Amino acid sequence: MNIQEEVQKKSYFEYRNVDAPIEDNFILPCWIKNEIQSKDSFVLDYGCGFGQNLSALKREGYDKVFGLDIEANAINFCEKAGLNVSRLDSTDLRNPFNFKFDIIILTHVLEHFKRDEIISTLYFIRNKLLKVDGKLLIAVPNAQSNTDCYWMYEDWTHTTLFTSGSLYYVL
Repeated sequence: MNIQEEVQKKSYFEYRNVDAPIEDNFILPCWIKNEIQSKDSFVLDYGCGFGQNLSALKREGYDKVFGLDIEANAINFCEKAGLNVSRLDSTDLRNPFNFKFDIIILTHVLEHFKRDEIISTLYFIRNKLLKVDGKLLIAVPNAQSNTDCYWMYEDWTHTTLFTSGSLYYVL
């Protein structure tokens, strides 16, 4: 059984042995907070996981925050926490909302996509989810950093690492 089949058999978080957070004390990173100019912004966390960014945004006073994820257990956890999340079908990309977003956050998600799906996924995000004048905030392990290269092999679900140049290229 290859790694993709194993991850599909189990949930991503079960495979990585990651539990839902017990305490929700996650602090919104400054690089995200500083890019969201208005509390009225529509914000999407694409690959929201257990909703740490969503919860932190809500604590900061942002009300129009939404999440998308492929992992059923994470979505259930978010829904029980009162977060507005939807399941994303990665084989049939559609906007489950009837609007587009001012800000889309993609933190440590893109490196999990197969290379041949990265550009089409970004195309979908830009054209179907992001407003024309919206912002896309991306964080990925930096292949130019010795410590971040470690994560390529620590998490076997990572398929691609990016340099600043390669991320710029796919964008």
